[in-house]
Amino acid sequence: MVENANDVVIVTDAASGTIVYVNPAFTRLTHYSSGEALGKSPGKLLQGTETDPETISSIRSALASRQGIRTEILNYDRAGRAYWLDINIVPLVTRGGQVHHFAAIERDVTLQRRDKERLMVLASTDSLTGLANLRGFAACMKREVLHARRESACLTVIAFDVDHFKVVNDLHGHEEGDCVLRTIADRCTPLLRPRDLLARTGGEEFHVLLPGTPLSQGVLVAERLRRALAEKPMTWRPLPVSITASFGVTNVSTLAEDGKESLIRADQLMYRAKAAGRNRVCWEEAP
Repeated sequence: MVENANDVVIVTDAASGTIVYVNPAFTRLTHYSSGEALGKSPGKLLQGTETDPETISSIRSALASRQGIRTEILNYDRAGRAYWLDINIVPLVTRGGQVHHFAAIERDVTLQRRDKERLMVLASTDSLTGLANLRGFAACMKREVLHARRESACLTVIAFDVDHFKVVNDLHGHEEGDCVLRTIADRCTPLLRPRDLLARTGGEEFHVLLPGTPLSQGVLVAERLRRALAEKPMTWRPLPVSITASFGVTNVSTLAEDGKESLIRADQLMYRAKAAGRNRVCWEEAP
């Protein structure tokens, strides 16, 4: 029955952690023969650079405690191609209650995982501009705050809003307004580093996350973005349209914040810039 199963079955010795049995489905998936697999550690044979260390640690901890575990893991076949597995590891126990082997029943879920990842990307992406949306920005903000806290690193956030955008829509129509938003994305993206995140978080509101960046540098980035929008009119029929934006910049105090306070503060500074005449940058150090 195991020999004819579509799912991969691997049996390892509980004491040594080495493989003592693989079924034919293992060879079909990994392209390792049973002779190549026997006596090897599954981790050393199948795991690679992108395999999640926390998942590996969870599996090792379960095995050391002689417990089962179910999880998903990224493995690699003989040619180095990555694939995702749903893996269910169960202990095999003697009548006396001693764990002597572990059996891993594994199913290839690569296609399902890719579909899930595509859906997650779509759910986190603004369809008009191709930038991250509010959901994507919030998820990234959470990760970067944790990273900055762990590494004692700087983190700065920028909020900016298009000035008089309602007038653009009223005079030129929503189609032209959409063109303005796409052009803003196109102009701002090249001015940022690959690790920075530009997101459209509202109708005409954008946020930028700058990891590893102190407030003083974040202000310079905001000014660079402001000039990129203001100094070159956006041309549509029949006349060029001048677009400006108001910016608020603040740093994230990772010891006291979870990121929400800094977003509120950046928005407040952005509205302060609007109240001061628009087309300008306001900034403030986190308290």
